[in-house]
Amino acid sequence: MSSWRSGEETAALVGRMAAVSSSLHGILGRASNHEGHAAATVLLDELSLQHAWHAEILTERLPLRAGVDRKDLTVLGGIAGPIDVVDELASGGDVVGVVAAYRLVLLPRLIEHGGALAVGCSDAAERTLRRSLSFVALDLTQALVRAGSLLVAMTADRAAEAHGSRVAGDLSAAVAAAVPGPGLGS
Repeated sequence: MSSWRSGEETAALVGRMAAVSSSLHGILGRASNHEGHAAATVLLDELSLQHAWHAEILTERLPLRAGVDRKDLTVLGGIAGPIDVVDELASGGDVVGVVAAYRLVLLPRLIEHGGALAVGCSDAAERTLRRSLSFVALDLTQALVRAGSLLVAMTADRAAEAHGSRVAGDLSAAVAAAVPGPGLGS
């Protein structure tokens, strides 16, 4: 049995990953602008820019054909509601909540999605997509470690730890309800 997908299925998966990366660019950028968390400001700003680059290179891998608008392919789908929740946390200045949601829920889902997407790439037809996904995977893996270290530092007291755990638990349940299975949905 082959793991190959149709071009339309691949485009939908790439588009979803690009849309989430674009959303994370905005969310992390907003969260980095809140005072009181110097280490978070630096890291979240850097990660925000990295997600902007991911969105750009993934969007470039979408089909370029007459009658196909790449913007129509970059949609959040079911993950839109949970992404909106994290966006509200960022807009409200809840940096601990954003970092917990990002590190414990969204980032692992994004890594899973990219891994599953790469596995189904055709060596012949989707070589450049696979290469782009490898760059993104490396960045996301490093982000996992760096955001984890930041989260540990930010949740040193019990109240912050409890808040981060509560945000991550609630978001995880919302993502599972909106996007059954691993990854970001199709």
